Amino acid sequence: MKVNKKKILIVSGGTGGHIFPAVALADEFKKQSIPYGFATDQRGLEFLNKTEHKTDIISNIKRISNRFGKMIYPISMGLELLRCLIKLILDRPRAVIGFGGYPSVPCVLAAQILRIPTLIHEGNALLGKANRFLARSAQTICLSFETTKYADKWKHKTQYTGMMVRSSVIELENFNKSSQDKLNIVVIGGSQGAKIFGEIIPKALGLLDPQIQSKIHIFHQARKDQIQEITAFYKNLQCSAVVLPFLNPIADYYKKADIIISRAGASTIAELCIAKLPAILIPFAASEEGDQTMNAHQLSLNDAAWVFSEYEITPEKIAHILQTVIEDPHSLNDKREKLHLLSKPFATQDVMNIIWESIKK
Repeated sequence: MKVNKKKILIVSGGTGGHIFPAVALADEFKKQSIPYGFATDQRGLEFLNKTEHKTDIISNIKRISNRFGKMIYPISMGLELLRCLIKLILDRPRAVIGFGGYPSVPCVLAAQILRIPTLIHEGNALLGKANRFLARSAQTICLSFETTKYADKWKHKTQYTGMMVRSSVIELENFNKSSQDKLNIVVIGGSQGAKIFGEIIPKALGLLDPQIQSKIHIFHQARKDQIQEITAFYKNLQCSAVVLPFLNPIADYYKKADIIISRAGASTIAELCIAKLPAILIPFAASEEGDQTMNAHQLSLNDAAWVFSEYEITPEKIAHILQTVIEDPHSLNDKREKLHLLSKPFATQDVMNIIWESIKK
């Protein structure tokens, strides 16, 4: 196939739910030698600097929560829109793909004003504010969840593609885990670790009988200021433990895991489904518009995960699940089968096919 030299521009906010699927798409473009560019903010840039991808546009939007910041925000957004219009007039990309987050708005809106084909991808089970604003003029809206709040209005142009995830995780779809002497628990707390996990999970293990504890190995991602305390706590138990500020690469830990304890970010949900990893999900209560709660709810509806809010989770509830699993390891198989039914391992290719169709129109 002859490849047009004009770039396809990928536009993303800097949080994980936006940047992770954007990078998964960029990885595939790079693999197929398809010209592409990236637009993101400083948070996204920090992540991209750890990859092979370069940034064409870095958002300068000023978003400050105080009264002065609220006055500056629309002015900053307007200036960014003007800057993106000039950039896109000069470069004229073949298409612009938006992944949500307020930094994506000026660039995708500029493309729509210039009649450049635009697609948006929503990672969460709730169409975010930025994507709701851009949905009217987007040619296609790709959804990670079949049921997505606020998307019904645009159902004539939505497509259920699933969430694009890293190739290292896709490879786990058919991974056969070797038999292990212990139950391997992997605790994922997001990029900064979750403080609540460091408080309740060690206590949960402490409630178990020492004989049960001895059958557990835990990989615990923790906040840096909690590592010493958590490590010391585990040393007083019969379980073995590794406490780290980051679990990287995450696919290596997925290979070892029997059960995950995690937040409910969109990328994490998709990865758990593909890797068929049963999980105790505790959505981040302060996530914007409750998107993590809605993500987790999709698994809960299908009995594919144990889901608890931050306000109802207790060490006793976690301990009960872990004891049940250790006493009956086969109880996890039902969760694995239900996760497999929800997985969308071909999401990246499906989105790419939609992009090509949009460009042809």
